[in-house]
Amino acid sequence: MSSNMANATTNYRLQQIFDAKVVQDLHCASCSTMLCRRGMKALLLADVSTQLYSSDMPPTDRCDLIGDIYSTDSCQCRLSDFACLSCGEIIGYHVVEPCEKCLRSCNNGHLWMFHGDTVIGSDRVDPRTNRSITWGRVGPASMDVEGNITAHVALQESRQRTLSSTSTSNVPTASMDTSPSRSTSGMAQSDRAGPSDVFGSPVCCR
Repeated sequence: MSSNMANATTNYRLQQIFDAKVVQDLHCASCSTMLCRRGMKALLLADVSTQLYSSDMPPTDRCDLIGDIYSTDSCQCRLSDFACLSCGEIIGYHVVEPCEKCLRSCNNGHLWMFHGDTVIGSDRVDPRTNRSITWGRVGPASMDVEGNITAHVALQESRQRTLSSTSTSNVPTASMDTSPSRSTSGMAQSDRAGPSDVFGSPVCCR
């Protein structure tokens, strides 16, 4: 019973640490493309000197898996590299299958790892409060519309169209151009699927 209580206390403290960490926006260091809006600063369990970022949301609309599945000498996790679709740079790896050793260790449940030297991280800011968002307040990936890059871009474009429409409607009628209308913009489309939740990981956070 005491062992179970000790484990529960440890897990609670670890969850508090994870919840207090600030969510990171991640951009490709090579081409500046936004790759992820749910990044977390982390350390590799097999080598705690290795700085990286992890995420629970697959960057499926900005990155793609490449090459064969492989394992390293440090653990038996099955991994697959992924690259930025904009520039082709390999920026991280996906944990296809975590090993037992890593699953038993302190981990944050993330399966997507971004190398610390291939991405640039910055604090994600809540547009409503202009404050940094922590993991304890961001909610699950499946409910995080702002965290879904495709949905985020669509929302930003919608807000911009609303602002433009409001601005146009305030222009005095006498000064409006009455010549035949011309199309000045097109509708953006995206046929990429949205991301989903993933669990299990070989990383720890400090």
